[in-house]
Amino acid sequence: GKEYEIYFLDIDMPRINGLEFAKLILQHQPKAVLVFVSGKEEYVFQSFQVHPFSFIRKNKFDEDLEWTIR
Repeated sequence: GKEYEIYFLDIDMPRINGLEFAKLILQHQPKAVLVFVSGKEEYVFQSFQVHPFSFIRKNKFDEDLEWTIR
């Protein structure tokens, strides 16, 4: 029931895929900012379905995070 302005989501989550969860968030909060943090770089193009603000790769976390928050 809580709403946030920005959501950091992993693609690979236990109960629901991060992309599906992002779609649910956007149904209730169309202006939510989505940032994916994932080690599964092969999903970067699939993430475009939900128009994320950024995609942070776990193996380049510091570099990608710095680019994201600038």
